[in-house]
Amino acid sequence: MTRFAFWIIILPLAVLIAAFGITNSQLVTVGLGPLTTALELPLYSAILGAVFVGIFVGINLTYPKNL
Repeated sequence: MTRFAFWIIILPLAVLIAAFGITNSQLVTVGLGPLTTALELPLYSAILGAVFVGIFVGINLTYPKNL
């Protein structure tokens, strides 16, 4: 039953992420703060990258012993 529930959650989430990536493929310029370097990335990778960095930082601030 646990494996079934896993796929019920993961499969629609994967479809949504794929659809998000397909519809947001325009290039955007991402400035890196005080650095003069700027990256030109697809919009979906900039947004998903920011989400994953936020999740990583949040987990490490919540559970610092897991580092």
